[in-house]
Amino acid sequence: MRGMGGLTKSVSGKTAGALMVIFTLGMLASCGQRIEAPEENPWNKELPLPDSYVFNYERIGFETATDLELARGGLLYIASADGVTPYYQDVLRGPGWTFDGIIDPVVVSEAPDGHILVADRGDMNVKVFESDGGSPVVTFTDSDWAAFGGLAADDSGTIFVADREMSFVRAYLPDGTPKFTEDIADSGFGLGHVIQPHGLYYDGRYLWIADTGKNWIQEVNPDSVQLGLRFLDGYTYEDEEGNEVKLPFSAPVDVATDTDGFVYVTDQGNRRIFKFTQEDLAPFTTVNYDTSAGQPPHLRAMGVNNKSVFAIDDSLGSILVWDLK
Repeated sequence: MRGMGGLTKSVSGKTAGALMVIFTLGMLASCGQRIEAPEENPWNKELPLPDSYVFNYERIGFETATDLELARGGLLYIASADGVTPYYQDVLRGPGWTFDGIIDPVVVSEAPDGHILVADRGDMNVKVFESDGGSPVVTFTDSDWAAFGGLAADDSGTIFVADREMSFVRAYLPDGTPKFTEDIADSGFGLGHVIQPHGLYYDGRYLWIADTGKNWIQEVNPDSVQLGLRFLDGYTYEDEEGNEVKLPFSAPVDVATDTDGFVYVTDQGNRRIFKFTQEDLAPFTTVNYDTSAGQPPHLRAMGVNNKSVFAIDDSLGSILVWDLK
């Protein structure tokens, strides 16, 4: 159990088989120049091949991007040094909405009711906005917070905050009041406990946690404390000789699900996105770059829908987009 710190709040104003065909070697950036595909697997590990995604495009100029959220309405919200900016899914333009009072956003998330949640490192507050921006309708903080890792909300309006430095996931009521006297997941090993948690995702029933320090993805019950249900710790596949090989996760930093029943894991160390069936957590495919040239991507965050995967590559300052075949 972790004691609840002092909390302040204010309410004001308006609130993821067949082998893949070889990826295209050249990629077009938003400003028209040719971008070479980064090299994959420079350390010569045996790695699975993707079988259902093709690389679509790359948008450059996002060197300070820290997080993205692919919202249900089709907009892509990107948090960066410039604030939080909504884009259409071509990542070229957007509706022009502004989100006021943001200093240094590091995490952005959409609540089921359409509100946009922002974790602001500048003043260590979580700020809740309408989907079209304006001033925050709720702002709250917690003196226990040290470094934001993830942010999510459920259908009841409960807001979940992961602290990657203090190693906990905590639940708050819609007005910012702590929901429980204990953490949803406190620091420790095993199910229901976390080490350096990052991305959070609510799938309509359960909360998924990128349990980065343990190299796990964990599914927990959001209505109880420290009730872990299942975990993933790697991707199993068959190599060219038909041997079963397990590739352990290496710093998984984000997780998401889609309405087709799949779980997506952004693995920073293995430099790819893994896709699993949600029902039995069986490996399904991987989403990765061509192996032809350049450096592999350093993936920071992702957003998914039923046909596309968006991710931040902070080694190139890019937004990468893959589509289903």
